[in-house]
Amino acid sequence: MTSATRSAPACAAALARDAARPRPSPSPAPTPHHAKTHGDLRAKRRGCPLVEHPEPSSALGDIIRERREELEISQEAVALAAGTDQARISRIENKGEKPSPVIFRGIARGLGWTGAELMRRLEDREQGT
Repeated sequence: MTSATRSAPACAAALARDAARPRPSPSPAPTPHHAKTHGDLRAKRRGCPLVEHPEPSSALGDIIRERREELEISQEAVALAAGTDQARISRIENKGEKPSPVIFRGIARGLGWTGAELMRRLEDREQGT
């Protein structure tokens, strides 16, 4: 018997049975974490609110990039002196990643400065002097 041929009481009974049947619980609402973890496009498809990330502090990255360009050396050369890889130097320059103290001193060495000199330049830049 199809629903088109059911009587009204039979339809009501079928609807009541259907309503009483257990349903899987809906997945939890997406959180802003998804946007950060899975990328904005995937999060957007899932209906997650997009997380606004503040601009990273790029003072150190700007100093490193400017000095590299002045010396005409590559990120790879700085990375070699710092004991790290080119990708980390790129992240420091472009995304504001903060290097460890050891990497910081190695970057300074690769740029022909001491760690103290690079720190002084960074502090001057952040103070706007």
